[in-house]
Amino acid sequence: MNLDLFNNLSKNLSSNSSNNFIGNFINELKNFLNKDSNSMYTLDRFEGDFAILENRSTKKMTDIPISNIPSNAKEGDILKLSNGSYVIDYEETSIVSDRIRDKMDNLKKFK
Repeated sequence: MNLDLFNNLSKNLSSNSSNNFIGNFINELKNFLNKDSNSMYTLDRFEGDFAILENRSTKKMTDIPISNIPSNAKEGDILKLSNGSYVIDYEETSIVSDRIRDKMDNLKKFK
């Protein structure tokens, strides 16, 4: 999401109290939108024409059309919603994959 509107508006505000309130509101809104746009999801599975994503923070499941995710995405990948598009976060996917592999290896030791 392009936030130039917020940046331009907040730059043009004077320091009087009502405009300061508006400036603070704009900054809070901008922070909220940036936080939301950086949401992380685990690609849980595919069902028909949909990808089922789990929000890593809220654990809420979301169905989105497969056409909205990268064509090379696979189950277990970590996706980041950034500027309205889903992208694979390869670094986070690797970290999670390594952590799961370590847990599985530890379980095998107890057999």
